[in-house]
Amino acid sequence: MLSSNSMILDIKNKRVILQESIRQDERIVSSIKKDNMLIVGYLKELANMEEINKNYLEPFNKVVDNMGKINTFVKEL
Repeated sequence: MLSSNSMILDIKNKRVILQESIRQDERIVSSIKKDNMLIVGYLKELANMEEINKNYLEPFNKVVDNMGKINTFVKEL
């Protein structure tokens, strides 16, 4: 959750600078897109876990919300 919150703040504050810097290296863009796909897959798995629903639903939902913003950023790369 802390990592996703930190990434969201960076994206909000430095979006254009980050995107332009990242776009200069296709390997970085590719790596970010692959990592993002893995994270989305992990979140889908975690969403169905009883432990998450029972004990961590609020922070999990915050991470999911943050991932929506991160996904938008990644799609714009």
